[in-house]
Amino acid sequence: MTDLQGAFSGMRVLDFTAGVAGPHATQLMAMHGAEVIKVEPLAGEWGRTLGRDDLPRQPRFRSSLDRLEHENELNALLIAAFATRDSRDWAARLTEADVMNSVVNSYADYFADPHVAEIGACDWVDHPVVGQVPLPLVPGAPRLSEASPEVGQHSAEILGKAGLSDAEVSGLVADGGAVI
Repeated sequence: MTDLQGAFSGMRVLDFTAGVAGPHATQLMAMHGAEVIKVEPLAGEWGRTLGRDDLPRQPRFRSSLDRLEHENELNALLIAAFATRDSRDWAARLTEADVMNSVVNSYADYFADPHVAEIGACDWVDHPVVGQVPLPLVPGAPRLSEASPEVGQHSAEILGKAGLSDAEVSGLVADGGAVI
């Protein structure tokens, strides 16, 4: 048997295939040195990934315009399909099928993520009413030194800096236009 290691080095292959045989062939080419670029059809591999090969082939879901015209029906089918697994399982399946996706974390997921802890992307701030509050941090952004103010905590000061007299601020409070 001939050694195929690097047999396709320097080749760029655009993979427009679907199903099993075509993607398998281009995977083998990639294993032997080819640069393979997977080009998804408009419908992508979403039907197969959802276990519904029939959906992308149905006239009502074949093109972007068709899917838009039947959006409510398609959304109901997708919601039912996605309810069968958790988001991490779906992300793995979609990634395996080369369908662009990303899991969107809840706040709880974000704060529990080991990477968030590792890079220090969460800070805890003491709040006078609720106790410690976790705050997500943007890398490179300054850390907050204190919790957000309570409702009305700085209203009189801000209104005063805006040029209102103490009597005008008192009038706003009395009329319900400001909280102090």
